[in-house]
Amino acid sequence: MLSVLPSRSAADACASPREFLQRSQAALGSGDHAAGLEHAEQALQHAVADGSERAEALTQQSTHQWRLGRFEDAVDSGRSALALWGRLANDDQRCALLCHLAVAYSELGLHEEALRHATESFDCARVHGLRGREVQALNRIGICFERLGDPAQGERFLLQSLGEARDMHDDDGTLVALNNLVATTVGACHLYKQRGEHDASRQAIERGRSYATQAVALARRLGDAYRQTVIEGKALGKFEPALAHCEAHHAMELQRAALQNQAQARLMINRVEVEHQLALAERARQVSR
Repeated sequence: MLSVLPSRSAADACASPREFLQRSQAALGSGDHAAGLEHAEQALQHAVADGSERAEALTQQSTHQWRLGRFEDAVDSGRSALALWGRLANDDQRCALLCHLAVAYSELGLHEEALRHATESFDCARVHGLRGREVQALNRIGICFERLGDPAQGERFLLQSLGEARDMHDDDGTLVALNNLVATTVGACHLYKQRGEHDASRQAIERGRSYATQAVALARRLGDAYRQTVIEGKALGKFEPALAHCEAHHAMELQRAALQNQAQARLMINRVEVEHQLALAERARQVSR
């Protein structure tokens, strides 16, 4: 007698939130973010209102949305997840999510908001002794300053992240910091060149080459072919194409500014509306007493 396999919808109806979360996480690893988002949303439908599975589902939903370029949605999901992780007193997840939100805000051009979240992540990590999260937060703070047009401060925080990662023998954190230092010095070189500060531009190039050389050596040792390929051109002195790319990126950023302003306005409107509804609910609760 042939067995009849259940349909996908029937199988999904029997699945637990944990199973949906595992599928979502697997999709994150494979890069199938459309499917991952669907699984995260299914987990949300089945998760307990204030439980950790719901917080995980919101976090994964935000991550998939960010990967799909849906930055506003990623912020909204991330905010909900952050509030829930706070109620659950999970400081490790809070620190990680604050850094993730910093990335999403940066993509929307809200660099000061991004910096605020990254700084809060660092403070949380420092208070609770979460050194790995502290390294991540320092990294994100450095990037935020670079995006705010202060590459010198950005480089300073990235160097702090690099020092902490090396002290912990965290190879991945070290490689991430070095890679971001290369990107920051390329941006700094372009900025100084625009200002006519040619000595500063030249010094940024030399520092960038040094960071890139270190990054390539580490990527080779770790067998990370992708990062080695990305960084190696800079280490071999091919900074000119990188600068040309930076200039093209700067032009694209100007084009994105209008879209970012619209997104920022929508987020602000949503925040005001949510706060208004909360205020109305609180007034109604006071009156009903």
